[in-house]
Amino acid sequence: MKWLVILLMFSQGSSAETHVLKVYFTGSSGLTSFLPFEAVGRLDDIDTSHCNNEAIDAKIGWVKKLLSDNPKIFELLKRFCFIDNPAFFKYIIAELMKNFNQTEGIHTFQMVGGCQLNIETKELKGFLKYGYDGEDFVEFDLKGLKWIALKKEAVFLKQLWDMDTRDLEFHHYALTDLCYEILNTTLVYGQSSLFKTGTVLHRYLLTDLCYGLFNTSLVSGQSSLFKTDTVLQLTECTSIQSAET
Repeated sequence: MKWLVILLMFSQGSSAETHVLKVYFTGSSGLTSFLPFEAVGRLDDIDTSHCNNEAIDAKIGWVKKLLSDNPKIFELLKRFCFIDNPAFFKYIIAELMKNFNQTEGIHTFQMVGGCQLNIETKELKGFLKYGYDGEDFVEFDLKGLKWIALKKEAVFLKQLWDMDTRDLEFHHYALTDLCYEILNTTLVYGQSSLFKTGTVLHRYLLTDLCYGLFNTSLVSGQSSLFKTDTVLQLTECTSIQSAET
């Protein structure tokens, strides 16, 4: 569940006074046309990078420079994108399928995490949530240092993850001190293109199929971060049909 280092590449945001670092991970099973693990993200309104279990692709110049100036970070990214996270998502999907007596079909396990920083007040808000098959599943309670089951089927996973106290402490650190440090680092490298007036996005792309990813569109204010009209909706970039619920 080590994921925060990848935030150096990823995220999403809203305005000149607030910067949001956000990363989206998608693990999948049953889709032969796509890799089993994909990650994509934004820093404010800028698409920056994409990685999967085969490649890391920095989309813009300052991200490439950040990785070039910090080879140790790049090596960590390769480990997290190529080994750690693909293995984690594969394992969790297998466990969820077993728990729900699912033996086949298309299944997805997604994560959205990061932090939001108010430049004027220095207030930092961390967030982390997982979804399974298009539905919110578990969410990390930063203040309570525990996981929250967002549906009754997720209670077993909440209880399992709550037992790992070291992991809970890591997530607290990652969503506060570490995320603050990473966000400031990315702002230094991307300041020429980031500090300008923006608008609140009304549509979030969890993944971009033009990058070879799943596209799960969200309308601002929707109750679920992961819910769509289909379990997995593949959009205009290809002619692949969506898997209907």
